[in-house]
Amino acid sequence: MATIQTINCWSVVQQARLIGQTALLREHPLSFKVRILNVKTAYGDTQLQVSPVDGTGLTWVSSSRITLTDDTLKALDPGCHQS
Repeated sequence: MATIQTINCWSVVQQARLIGQTALLREHPLSFKVRILNVKTAYGDTQLQVSPVDGTGLTWVSSSRITLTDDTLKALDPGCHQS
């Protein structure tokens, strides 16, 4: 698995490919699976709008709280993987 900070070298188009993918959201001491609904960069920080896979609601979170699974990274294959 890799943190979402891996996407720093991705273009806007490649970041947009995250939409619809699943990832893990860390909410200490828990981690749970979320679906990425939107991506934006604000003040140099990549933020993601996410919704739980099992449950309801949505929120914007900092990319530092998200972990991409290896399967998601392989599906996106942006060509600049960093683990």
